[in-house]
Amino acid sequence: MMGTMDRPSPLPDEGFGRRRLKGGAFDHLVHEEPLGIELGDTRFITMRSPGQDTDLVLGFLVSEGIIPGREAILGMDFRKGTPSTETQDQQLSIDWIRVELAQAPRERVSQGRTRIHEIRPSCGICGIQDLPKLFPQGSPLRPGQPKLSQEVLLDTLQRFHKRQGLFKTTGGCHGAAVCSTEDGSVLGFGEDIGRHNALDKAIGQALSREKDFAASFVILSGRAGYELICKALRVGCPILVSISAASALSFDICRETGMTLVGFARNQSLKIYWDEDRLC
Repeated sequence: MMGTMDRPSPLPDEGFGRRRLKGGAFDHLVHEEPLGIELGDTRFITMRSPGQDTDLVLGFLVSEGIIPGREAILGMDFRKGTPSTETQDQQLSIDWIRVELAQAPRERVSQGRTRIHEIRPSCGICGIQDLPKLFPQGSPLRPGQPKLSQEVLLDTLQRFHKRQGLFKTTGGCHGAAVCSTEDGSVLGFGEDIGRHNALDKAIGQALSREKDFAASFVILSGRAGYELICKALRVGCPILVSISAASALSFDICRETGMTLVGFARNQSLKIYWDEDRLC
């Protein structure tokens, strides 16, 4: 089976840098730079790998329940910061994205978070004040729908690895994809030094393409932490597949919500943690 995921993802020029190591050899290292987000009177800062910044912001806002969907955004204004140099004592510049909304954001962003730096690449709960708000609120998943054949899943996993161009170059980033359950075609893809950011990029790209999450599954290059489970649930994705393990809380949430959870998806094998008659 061939498709868009067979081709490696284009590498952004700013995605990695060449550095001379102690022994004199050179290596490619993934970039990690700050991105600021202005949402009305609220400002956020996250560390991310540059590239797909508007996908990252869109995916974050929707998958965190801050806005209901893509239609809530009237526009985004990207402002590039002063490029950083390789000089170690040079402070990193901050790129900014100003988001214009059709209406005020939901209560969670205005009252549930307090710190300007709450979005972080590997922390899903930084700044949250109200623990119950961590859990997804959305339409119930339909048992048995959609169907995903294990043949399609295993084939898609092979092509997912081929698409991770930034990882192949640096060995230092995560990848995530939103794929069609029908044929495994990619609906959204992202790579980033942070696993939450990678999923936000993939979700944001799928949202910008107006894809149907109800007939999709998510692939993660890392462990299936509960924050990533919740992100997928908030956009209505019924199946999540991880290359690594799932946590106990992730399992409990999937069992409670009816989400299909697959782990250790590697070397043509799978561990099915929970399923609602979707895998066939």
